[in-house]
Amino acid sequence: MLGGKRVKPLSHPFMRYVVKRLAMAAVVFFVALLLIFTLPRLIPGNPLAALVQRITVQLQTDPELVKEVEKALTEQFKLNEPIHVQFIDFLSDVIRGDLGLSILFFPLPVSLLIATYLPWTILL
Repeated sequence: MLGGKRVKPLSHPFMRYVVKRLAMAAVVFFVALLLIFTLPRLIPGNPLAALVQRITVQLQTDPELVKEVEKALTEQFKLNEPIHVQFIDFLSDVIRGDLGLSILFFPLPVSLLIATYLPWTILL
């Protein structure tokens, strides 16, 4: 009660502002996640093929193993699942804080890379 009157929770201008901003932040967060998930799938080329190439060159493996390595990595990154299942898995992993493995710095986790370079970024 405020001055003898009962106040509705969202009738105060500040509360409406906070709720509106939180809703906008949630929408922006979802759109950002959607772009992060979608854009790598739209660019030409196949990052997985480049990763397999790099692994086979570094290990100097038999060319017949390339197909097996590609199949194993496809299963590890869940690229054999339908796109909507991949997106749901991606969202659940991000919510849990698991950002996955880096393709560029394979097999390092993305969260480790962020933790490594974040202090230097903040210092800049």
